[in-house]
Amino acid sequence: MKVTEIIGTPKPDIATKEMPALDAHCRHFISLCPSLCISAADADGNQDVSPRGDPPGFVRVLDDRTILIPDRKGNRRVDTMRNILENPSVGLLLMLPGIEEVVRINGKATLTEEPTLLADSAVTAAPLPWGSS
Repeated sequence: MKVTEIIGTPKPDIATKEMPALDAHCRHFISLCPSLCISAADADGNQDVSPRGDPPGFVRVLDDRTILIPDRKGNRRVDTMRNILENPSVGLLLMLPGIEEVVRINGKATLTEEPTLLADSAVTAAPLPWGSS
């Protein structure tokens, strides 16, 4: 039995919503986005989904087919990075609080240490209100 026999077929505007490149609406949505989830699988197909977040603008559109997502210190498991090294296929779900739309992106990921790409993604730590030690 086919899934469409159980669920039905999508409306035409939904069935054709895939795009080969980011349009102006997607670029603007991404520029406002404070969070996303990234899905990656290792070479054996074991999945991992990880949240990412920072102030809006942390995800940067480099061109119509390339975005840059900076890494931040987290739990140091580096599951996503390890998976990308084994299998570059990823899925992204970008969300805006209070907006019922999402942007989904599927593609191939690469890791970079290129200083010119990463410079605009650097975080300057604000001083702690109670000082630092």
